[in-house]
Amino acid sequence: GGMAAPCWVLRCCSCRRFQAQQVGCGPMGRERVYGQGSGRDCRLHVQKLNLLQGEAEEAAARTARQRQLDNFVV
Repeated sequence: GGMAAPCWVLRCCSCRRFQAQQVGCGPMGRERVYGQGSGRDCRLHVQKLNLLQGEAEEAAARTARQRQLDNFVV
């Protein structure tokens, strides 16, 4: 077959989730590019980024809850 279209790792501005997307002419303007490579590489990278993103959000939520609890201490 021919050359596969490059795959980009994009981050959606609205949901802040990462996604792999094959594009012919480069990434969309409203999404930030986090990587480029084969489709398989991109999908693995997306999984890793989304996992890290989820962990970061969970940690932030925990910190926020802890702060709220701390604020109740008189």
